[in-house]
Amino acid sequence: MATPSSVTLPGEMDSLHALIGFVTSYAGEQGFVGKKISAVELALEEVLVNIIKHAYKESGIEGTIEIRCRKDDAGSLIIEIMDSGLPFDIFSV
Repeated sequence: MATPSSVTLPGEMDSLHALIGFVTSYAGEQGFVGKKISAVELALEEVLVNIIKHAYKESGIEGTIEIRCRKDDAGSLIIEIMDSGLPFDIFSV
């Protein structure tokens, strides 16, 4: 298993590219290339923009986003995203 790595940045749009860059750099170091990294970038952008927009900006809350990356024994890239913003209530939709 690869050594885990993490980053914590403010939950704001100015952090978006740095957060995505952190994960794609880690993925590249672990041997992921091309379409796999592009797919990770797209998924991360969707998740992070939703967190920044809905959990922080629209709710008036300030906070951070922490991302932890690791590669498991099966060779999969594990990405954990933690925030302290307003939680999403699926039952309210």
